Amino acid sequence: MAIFGWKRSKFYEHLREYRIPQPVEVGETKFWRRRELADWVDAGAPNVGMRGDHWKWEPGVRMKLSIVHAQMARQLSEMRTEWNLLDELLKKGDRIINLRSTQ
Repeated sequence: MAIFGWKRSKFYEHLREYRIPQPVEVGETKFWRRRELADWVDAGAPNVGMRGDHWKWEPGVRMKLSIVHAQMARQLSEMRTEWNLLDELLKKGDRIINLRSTQ
């Protein structure tokens, strides 16, 4: 409740009306995932909906953008190399290639 700056009654009103993420229940105790609430706020605090049909939290891994960018740049470089090899084969007139599984 304090996280949103709402009074207790306002918090439970929003909870009853499915305007906020629902808690995880463990026995008699209810918990909210901090990451879920933070992601919900980052998404603009949309209504959740009774079945989670308006907004549904998907757990994910948070990574620095620079790391993701570097990984994708490496993958792109590898794909360009493969593309160039295939392009050369096509120019030579090859029509079939043997592909090997990497698994």
